[in-house]
Amino acid sequence: MTPAGLVRLRRAVQWSLLAAFVALPFTGLFRIDVAAGRFLIGGLQIWWDDFFIVFPFWAMVFFTMTAFYSNLGMVFCGWMCPQHTLSEWLNNLVRRLLGRRVLAGISPERQAGRSKRKRLALVGAWAAFVVVVGLVSAVLTVTVLAYFFPPGTLWAHFRGDRFNLYIAVFTLLVGTFTVIDLGLLRHFWCKYMCPYGLWQYMFRGRDTLQIHFDPARADDCKRCTLCKDVCPVDLDPRQPEIYTRCINCGVCIDACASYMGRFDKGPILSFGFGTRREALVRIETGRRRLLAPGLLWPLGAVAASAALFAYGVVTFRPVKLDVHPEPGYVLDSGAPGVRYAATILNKETRPQRFDLAVSGLPGDRVALERPEVRVPPGQAVTVEFSVRHAGLAYDRPYRFRVVATRRAGEGAPGGERFDTDTVYYLPDLSHPEGAAGTGPEGAAGGPVTVGKVDMRPRLE
Repeated sequence: MTPAGLVRLRRAVQWSLLAAFVALPFTGLFRIDVAAGRFLIGGLQIWWDDFFIVFPFWAMVFFTMTAFYSNLGMVFCGWMCPQHTLSEWLNNLVRRLLGRRVLAGISPERQAGRSKRKRLALVGAWAAFVVVVGLVSAVLTVTVLAYFFPPGTLWAHFRGDRFNLYIAVFTLLVGTFTVIDLGLLRHFWCKYMCPYGLWQYMFRGRDTLQIHFDPARADDCKRCTLCKDVCPVDLDPRQPEIYTRCINCGVCIDACASYMGRFDKGPILSFGFGTRREALVRIETGRRRLLAPGLLWPLGAVAASAALFAYGVVTFRPVKLDVHPEPGYVLDSGAPGVRYAATILNKETRPQRFDLAVSGLPGDRVALERPEVRVPPGQAVTVEFSVRHAGLAYDRPYRFRVVATRRAGEGAPGGERFDTDTVYYLPDLSHPEGAAGTGPEGAAGGPVTVGKVDMRPRLE
């Protein structure tokens, strides 16, 4: 590919990823609900306790990026980062509007001839720049908020229908940072302050993709500094050993090719893996880059993480059922007993109906608050039930099971069962030593036989 074609490809990648970043939270395909502790991915809701989905997913991302950066260097900054894309675009806008070249910082450099502009035109150019920065910052602020708040909640807040304190605070913080970043910092942030860029730099090795300068043709560029002038982060591509924070954008290669093309010569700069000496070593030894340790071990870790992730997807259950006792509760009739709370969490994006039942205890000892429950999408509903102690032995654990059977309807198939096991236990406080006794009915007619619960794995 020619240097000009490489630059066009880079522009297409940059703006495509920026558009995807802005559009993604409004498609409903991905959102982070920090308050509830869940990720909304497509039609599923992944919670923090879904370990075999959350952990392997982020492990895959980490090791994929490790393999990516250890071989291609800081190419994410030059080709994919929305911050760099907008900073580069705004720098070009400043150059066109104000006749200035903005370096990797907040200090502009005047060009000859700018002072000849009329004052009114200069004020208009500044006003246009401020308006552009404000509009872009507003779009980015709403985009970032949409990754954490539903779009409907955002619109209701900004229209004034329903004030949300969290949205107001985050809008102020994110909006202020974005305006300062795009209006003043831009590549100053990229070069000196970005923690993600530093993390990429940590994986850079001797065999990483970098800009190659042909020293045999150094005489061709003694009087030319075009590659340095066009570098978005103000580096000198002719000295790659010194300027190691190169983002591999390839702009300098295109500029070099354009200049040397006037003399019917090829560019002096080019992309290459490692230094020229290491490239010669690979040729002499026949060593392939695909077998390099910097690529093998991250890809092996990605494969292992993918296997765990596949296991998590296969074993994922869209409903979570928890049962918690409320110790110390006494029934109104005076007979001791325990109250429980069964919580059904719906991880799907559609409502579901369930029939609740308790097995393993006599039916006349269990009182369900309601045997049927409807759970909205992404929410949890708690149903209380009590177990009367009459006829059961003190100081003796009784294992029982709470079962939620999904009803058909509202786009959900019926018949699927979700259950959890728990224990009923009531101590005999009248016996200091904890001797086992029987309940009121057990004293007259003997202890009540409690049904056994089959604890073997259940096939769906």
